[in-house]
Amino acid sequence: MPSVKFEPTFTHYQMLFCAESATFLELRSGLRTHGFPEDYDWPAIPLREAKRSFLELFDAGFVEILGEQAQPLSQAKARSEITRDGTSEPKFPDAQDYYEVALTDIGVTALRALRPRFRDIGLVEPNK
Repeated sequence: MPSVKFEPTFTHYQMLFCAESATFLELRSGLRTHGFPEDYDWPAIPLREAKRSFLELFDAGFVEILGEQAQPLSQAKARSEITRDGTSEPKFPDAQDYYEVALTDIGVTALRALRPRFRDIGLVEPNK
């Protein structure tokens, strides 16, 4: 696990696991992922906890926010978008403030390091 200034929690793991091509709203909403190779039911995350955890991941360089044409936002713009109140509102993909989240290479490393610790949480039993 790369060195960080926070204690990684299940919320951090969930956000990293679900980050690729998701919006912040999708990261904090409950969802089910399929075939990674197992299925998982992810719980919804309270907004305050989601913002705090996401900022920690962002500041550690594990995730980045993509704007138009999948280009990363500047640090200042990304931080501003993470902390503003409208972050939790649904957006259409053609909206000016529609942003997706992506894992960085170091984020992939962190996800792999956290997997043994958290991988059974939310696991859906086969045929359920």
